[in-house]
Amino acid sequence: MPPVPFDFLARAILAADATTDIEIPLNFFRRGMLDVVERNFIEAIYDFYFILETLFGGGKFKTDAVSAAFLSSSQLRSCVQRGITDPGPMIMLDARIRGSFEQTYGKMSVESAIENMIELRGYLHHHTSKRRGIWNPEDQHKYEIDALFLQRVTYNVIFAIAEPYLYSPDVIRVYEDLVRDLNDRTDPADRS
Repeated sequence: MPPVPFDFLARAILAADATTDIEIPLNFFRRGMLDVVERNFIEAIYDFYFILETLFGGGKFKTDAVSAAFLSSSQLRSCVQRGITDPGPMIMLDARIRGSFEQTYGKMSVESAIENMIELRGYLHHHTSKRRGIWNPEDQHKYEIDALFLQRVTYNVIFAIAEPYLYSPDVIRVYEDLVRDLNDRTDPADRS
């Protein structure tokens, strides 16, 4: 993964106070990322799905209504399309995962991918010993590609909603003022 430029991190910190309206989706994304690192893929799916439900579900909870709400969002459709066409390094740099992606999400339409995410969330949410072949919480690895695809889709979503904050003229001006102030206080010989 390429390193994140310092100015990007600095602007994220400077913009933090203004992002209270997107704090919950950002928190779910952070939790989902941690779940992926810890290989808790079922939990990651929940965290990433909650981002989509929060931002695009319109308060709906029945499958058909959620599906209609998700499918009616051009922003979500665009983020899913980008996830299909550019699944990112977490998927593409591992031959095993890339092959699994190409056999599943890589062949799906945007509509099919959205329906699959909704079905998967419902399947994981409703657990009963009466259903044959029900999922086992020990089988996290079975859901790796689903979690990584949702991670990519929600990365696209999160970046789209955070970008206006990161590139707001006020944040850029404060950042530039801080850099200028630091440069004014630093000995020119120390800057090399």
